[in-house]
Amino acid sequence: MLNKKKGWGKLVALCIMFALLFGCSGLMMPDMVDATGNNNQTNDDIIRIAEASTIDVLFDGEIALTPNETFILTAYTSDKSYTVSKTTPLGALQAAATASGFIFDVTDKKYDSSKVLLLDNIGNYKYVKGGSKWYAYVNDVYKDGYDNAADGLNLIELVDGDRVEFYYAAGIATPNDHNAVKAAATAAVKTVARTGVAPTEWTLQLSGAKDEKVSKAYFENGLACASSTHKVSWTDTDGNVWGGVPLWLLVGMVDDNPDVGVKHFNFNDDLAAQKYQVNVIAGDGWKATLDSDIIARNNGYIIANTLNGEPLPQKLDSGKGSWPLHLKGEAIFGGQQVGNVVKIELSNLPEPAAGWTLELSGQVGDTITQEEFEKGLACTGSGHYKEWTDKEGNVWSGVPLWVLLGAVDDIEKGGHWTFNESLAIGYTVKVSAADFSKTFNGADIARSDNYIIANKMNGKPLTDSYPLRLVGSGVTKTDGSGGLGGKAVGNITKIEIPELQTPAAVEGSWNLTLTGKISDVFSQEEFEAALTCPNSGHLVQWTDGNNDVWSGIPLWYLNGWVDDRQPHKYNANLATAGYTILVKAADGYTKDFSSKDVAWSNNYIIANKLNGKPLTDSWPLRLVGAGVAKADGSLGGTSVGNIAEIALTSFETAVPIPEVRIVKYSEDHTTILQEKTVDYLWMKDNLNVIGDGETVYKFEGITNNPDDVWDADETYPGGYKVANAVKGSRIKDLCELVGGMGAGTEIVFVAKDGFETRLPYSSIYTDPSVQARQGDAILAWWGDGKYVPDYADGMRLFFTPGGDNVYGQWDMHETLPENYWHYYYGDGVQYPSCAGLSAKYITEIRVYSVPQGDWTLALDGQDIGGLQYEVSKTYFESALACQFKANHKASYTDSKGRLWEGMPLWFLLGFVDDADQHSSKAFNDVLAKAGYQVVITAADGHSITIDSTDIDRNHNYIIANSLDGALIPESDSSWPLRLVGANASGATSISQIVSIKLLKSFKDWPLKYEPVHSTHDWNIIFSLPVSKTQNLDDHIYVTDVAGKKEPVTCKVNPENPKGIQVSPPQGGYQPGGSYTLWIDGSLESEGGKLLKQPYKLQFKIAN
Repeated sequence: MLNKKKGWGKLVALCIMFALLFGCSGLMMPDMVDATGNNNQTNDDIIRIAEASTIDVLFDGEIALTPNETFILTAYTSDKSYTVSKTTPLGALQAAATASGFIFDVTDKKYDSSKVLLLDNIGNYKYVKGGSKWYAYVNDVYKDGYDNAADGLNLIELVDGDRVEFYYAAGIATPNDHNAVKAAATAAVKTVARTGVAPTEWTLQLSGAKDEKVSKAYFENGLACASSTHKVSWTDTDGNVWGGVPLWLLVGMVDDNPDVGVKHFNFNDDLAAQKYQVNVIAGDGWKATLDSDIIARNNGYIIANTLNGEPLPQKLDSGKGSWPLHLKGEAIFGGQQVGNVVKIELSNLPEPAAGWTLELSGQVGDTITQEEFEKGLACTGSGHYKEWTDKEGNVWSGVPLWVLLGAVDDIEKGGHWTFNESLAIGYTVKVSAADFSKTFNGADIARSDNYIIANKMNGKPLTDSYPLRLVGSGVTKTDGSGGLGGKAVGNITKIEIPELQTPAAVEGSWNLTLTGKISDVFSQEEFEAALTCPNSGHLVQWTDGNNDVWSGIPLWYLNGWVDDRQPHKYNANLATAGYTILVKAADGYTKDFSSKDVAWSNNYIIANKLNGKPLTDSWPLRLVGAGVAKADGSLGGTSVGNIAEIALTSFETAVPIPEVRIVKYSEDHTTILQEKTVDYLWMKDNLNVIGDGETVYKFEGITNNPDDVWDADETYPGGYKVANAVKGSRIKDLCELVGGMGAGTEIVFVAKDGFETRLPYSSIYTDPSVQARQGDAILAWWGDGKYVPDYADGMRLFFTPGGDNVYGQWDMHETLPENYWHYYYGDGVQYPSCAGLSAKYITEIRVYSVPQGDWTLALDGQDIGGLQYEVSKTYFESALACQFKANHKASYTDSKGRLWEGMPLWFLLGFVDDADQHSSKAFNDVLAKAGYQVVITAADGHSITIDSTDIDRNHNYIIANSLDGALIPESDSSWPLRLVGANASGATSISQIVSIKLLKSFKDWPLKYEPVHSTHDWNIIFSLPVSKTQNLDDHIYVTDVAGKKEPVTCKVNPENPKGIQVSPPQGGYQPGGSYTLWIDGSLESEGGKLLKQPYKLQFKIAN
């Protein structure tokens, strides 16, 4: 077999060779380009090779860093703010971000322990666990403060001329290899630090329906356009004049694609009216979020580039960053005044209309799309579709009005609209077009088909009254003509139940508006009633850094009210997929949060009380909690006060909720007794949750020490292969859902790729000794802050030991039977690897009612200089399920149509033919081609012999353990293993296999004989007495020229126990025929010794 590693090495070498031959221009590259574009070329003699442009360079040039100045950086994972020196690598990145208009993200997960901020994302290039990431270098030396605080990117002090570079790459084994990282990089930021020089250039990035970059020069040229209204100014209360461009004008550059209008750039008023979000973002990630309908053509929102006619200062007197751009204007206040603006991003832009919509409003609000309306009509057996024929014979079709009212007349508890007939008598129904409406009594409409919201007439969409019209006998004229009159509202856009809508708040009280997939308005009374709901978890508290106690409702509960059409059910799948949560103050101040961060978290609380009393300064509601607090526990700009609205926007497409199927099999291991499929939401709500989300459980890595593979002293020299804070459900509890495991059985965990992991009964139903070392075996569906599917390794098998929370190699040794031990093979050493037990991506758990008989397959290659090895049933079955080597499993369909599956014979031979058991060359091709004998023996002693030259890496011989998709049952005559395949039939077929031996090839008998008589007996004398318990015919036999065995008789000579007599077939040999007498190496002496050398003797029969 091709050595894959060496093969790839050749490929890489070829690629490198071609690059040297064809990829070089031989041009001298400039060392540096300054801000004016001048080349400052050095006079060295180094020839630099111009590379093909395959890397996205976000910035490349000098940056000015002022000593002793700082900037504020907010960690995107916690929203906590930190002060960072400008003369650090992160300061250099900040300057580059400002100049080129990108943003970057840092995490503070190591800050508490080492004061280090770690870089995750730059621009659109995000950190991918186990994949692409950013690598930082100062003067070509790798810097990463994860394990060494001195290398923290926020702590290293730069000096003039330091080169600070960032490269985004995947598959990096050695980050210290600067050249290798550069070669693999797909994006980069390259800077040279200059200290004490004021910056001059900047770029503003615009992102929306398309992306644009506005340079400093372009921005200033726009301001200088004499005939335009580009330039605006505003004088603040201190008399300072801020000059710049209206925000809406910049938004118009990217709000639609293609741009609609006659001007160079056109602001789309229609889109703005639909209320998308405009995010004005600073270089440190801080942003102000504004609604498009508020900023539309409003010059009270200015992106300012000058203060009193001069470029903005780096910082204002308050210490807050300002240069190069600052959001100012008469409509801006407080935390909305974002300085150091580098990006304006539009989010939740309306999609192009895919048909009409119908707005519904009552107890809740909802919007029905044309597609949903038409699907409702097509719902078989629902009664949604109704027809009505007018006096002129026109057939109108649509949905009864009362059916639509069921969507908003009360709080739905199921997945289907239900009409609440008891409420209808007390309300009216208002049906509106854009400029016309009619009102009807709810009692008249209740379950009446006399009021139909029609979308078609005579089978075709409406025209004059498009898209919908109210028709039916309930809205005909009262003059007796039967025609449709003024009550038959056309061009319908909205249907309301006014009496069920929350009224406007009276003075001294308040309402909270919630919008998402549906909408609702919570009155103060309803909000406070929710807090008193017993055992609901609605009321939570949080104590800030001043020991003030805030109380209210977790934000995620309120999100769940409007995240789908079931208010009483939190849609965790949507939250995991991702949407944006906008928390808005009454004055428009807005902050956004990710649903993934907020999901199930009590770190985000909509508080209505402080120290047990209603709020005052931030009345009526304020967002508080650890999720919006600073490092010292105080509240900052993300703690929105005076909250009036919470809006869910930008819903991502939800992926299916991961599930696990638990199935229990009967005695035959095929018939299903019970099964149950559950998702993590069900497990979380119905089973005990194991793991607190903070305790990190670990699996030890291999020791890498051939002299101490087990680490019995538990010092963990190889560190940890797996380490995660997890939550999950006990495997035992999951097993009990289908009746539990039968005593002595094993459990099989099946991953989505088919990989199988097996554990014994004792690992799931633990005794005290196992429990002490292993803890509970759990199925983890939450890891490191994320639920599946965002927890990418889930669902995953974890152990939860106490003490140091480590499951090590010695724990595996002490808690598992030997045949369940897991190994890693490296550099010719078999290392115990307990981490291999931690199966990932589990989708199915199989349990059994009674244990299946155990077995082992003895492999012995010692006679040809190889090894001896026993393959357990567990090992055999696990190897078949392994997805990493496609040659582990093979199948064969026999002449009866039966499907046999198992392992190719050659693969098993590779375990013991030499010392190499697990590389791609484990099967020794040279030995096999040279020839040795493979003796396969059954439980009754019967054996067959195959020549290795017939086996060479083919599937003509398969050791099968499965028949028609199920393990061969113990009651079957083939159990546990049977030799099958294209070449395994008749005399070469064997069942009940217990051993495979590799013996030397037959050596020609040293003497030649004249032709013998057809009834000739052969007498063979050995050096030791021959064992009488073996079947001699399996070891000594005669074949004709075609290889067919002759029915000879072999027996020990009664007069000499060292001799065997081979008698001819009844009737003798064929006169003139040629035959071969075989004496194979598996023949045993009375003491159990094997024949040292097998022989073959060729003889002829006289005529």
